[in-house]
Amino acid sequence: MAVTRTGARKNGLERARARREELDAERARRDQQIEEAAGKFFDAADEREELEARLNALDVERAEAIGTLTTLGEPAGRVTKLLDITPAELRRLRGLTASEGDDADASGPVSGDGGTGESE
Repeated sequence: MAVTRTGARKNGLERARARREELDAERARRDQQIEEAAGKFFDAADEREELEARLNALDVERAEAIGTLTTLGEPAGRVTKLLDITPAELRRLRGLTASEGDDADASGPVSGDGGTGESE
């Protein structure tokens, strides 16, 4: 009977090892999927960061163009109509140039009653 018990025990160990290997393989597949999903997230986050930087640069260009229009004497109301932007967007873009050290342009009127950039 001892031989049978040893054989059964060995068979049990082999079954346990086989089952553990199956579970380990499943876990390895899951870990792979987790790493791929996280990697996809980080790739998208990096791309988003690059796009945000590009959008910010474009907004600065737009703000500089608005500054030029203001320097040319265009009132804020006309600028908003000319560029098809809201007064709030005009203020936001003017704020970008103000944050770069050009506070005079940012404080100009947005209601359309001036905005000639007289502070120069």
